[in-house]
Amino acid sequence: NAGGLAPIGPTARKRPGEVIANIDTNFASPILLMAAAGAAFQDHACRKTVLNISSGAAQRSLPGWSLYCGAKAGDEHFVRTLATEQAAQPHPLRAINVNPGLLDTEMQAAIRASSAEDFPAVGLAGQRKADGELRAPKRVAEAIARMVDDERLEGGARASTDDYLG
Repeated sequence: NAGGLAPIGPTARKRPGEVIANIDTNFASPILLMAAAGAAFQDHACRKTVLNISSGAAQRSLPGWSLYCGAKAGDEHFVRTLATEQAAQPHPLRAINVNPGLLDTEMQAAIRASSAEDFPAVGLAGQRKADGELRAPKRVAEAIARMVDDERLEGGARASTDDYLG
């Protein structure tokens, strides 16, 4: 999963339908997907890994991103709990949180197009792009593939692609 920021802006201005749509995309859907993977493969005696693509927003509060930050934090905690449950299974599924770092995606473009009223750190987002701090998605995907092969990563871990960039 990756997710989406909309609606960006102060929590008090968010409409109920926008809130539900964000929660469906960023929180409920990843949980349902991981639960389905577990149900489909639980009894298979093979190595199984599910990765939750998280965000730095899971661990810090960013004004204007209350829904995204909350969902990403919830996803991370779900993965840690899933890993704890799986540890008791005869054929456990390894569940890992991945911090991909800053990627040069459409989401970043939307962030840079935000108003300072909706996202006070919009200037920093623009500066990061100008300074070349955003990574190419292909490079991050390659790091994630290396991460999946790393048997040292235990279920419930939070791993950073920084450690797997080639």
